[in-house]
Amino acid sequence: MFDFAAKGCGSGLREGDCVIPKLEHCAGRTVEMIYIDRRGNVTRRTVAIRRVAGDVVQAYCFSRKAPRSFKRDNILAIVPANGRRTG
Repeated sequence: MFDFAAKGCGSGLREGDCVIPKLEHCAGRTVEMIYIDRRGNVTRRTVAIRRVAGDVVQAYCFSRKAPRSFKRDNILAIVPANGRRTG
């Protein structure tokens, strides 16, 4: 089992792995995210996570080309986005 307490977001992950890491470790990284919105629509997004504050993840969404806020509980999966890193 992968220990996210010991490793940051993306450490030791391979393409195809779908996991929910401690999101705080993903700040400053670009990730692929599967998310369910308030209407029940499931979307796949590429986002640059800027900040994690409690139950809210603030990120730049490349699909919307705008900053967005995501509920932590609605994030279904996260994987590193092809080695891209923000900041």
